[in-house]
Amino acid sequence: MTEGIQLIISDIVAKAEEQIKKIEEDAKAEINKIIESEREEAEKEKKRVMERGKSLAELERQRILADGRIKAKKDQLATKETIIKDVFDRAIEKMKKITNSEDYKEVLFELIKSSVETVGEKEVKILVDEKDKKVLKENEDRLKKALGETKYDLDETIECIGGVIVKSKTIAVDNTLEARLERSMSLLRADVAKILFG
Repeated sequence: MTEGIQLIISDIVAKAEEQIKKIEEDAKAEINKIIESEREEAEKEKKRVMERGKSLAELERQRILADGRIKAKKDQLATKETIIKDVFDRAIEKMKKITNSEDYKEVLFELIKSSVETVGEKEVKILVDEKDKKVLKENEDRLKKALGETKYDLDETIECIGGVIVKSKTIAVDNTLEARLERSMSLLRADVAKILFG
């Protein structure tokens, strides 16, 4: 009987060891399967992170390029504006020289006459700079003839390159050379830019 029990016990132990071995093998296989699945998932996540990083890097690159283009355009416009301003500054310098020419006297009288006509009143103040006031005083007969019946006052002076401001009690016409240049500047700016920059 002890031999029979021994055989039964041995058989149970062998079956138990066999089952333990099978459970261990199944567990190892399951563990390997889980590890492989986690490895694949980690690889997928790594690729997603890399793609997202690439997308973000591309967006940042595009933003930097756009910022660079905007800054370059601003710099270009600022440079063009500086050049255009320089052209207008030179024009002002030339106007200063023109006011010393004999031709300027004709221009001054025409500016005064057209300004008085625009005001359209019988009493006006004529404001010019000191130099032009002297020219008008020296040519007062011509001024009276040009203005006809309009009474004028030449007492006040202004600071300007040249030209005139004509005032009545209700209206003022600014025909100084600076004001005329300023008014035409927006029209001239496009022409000057086209000539300078094509």
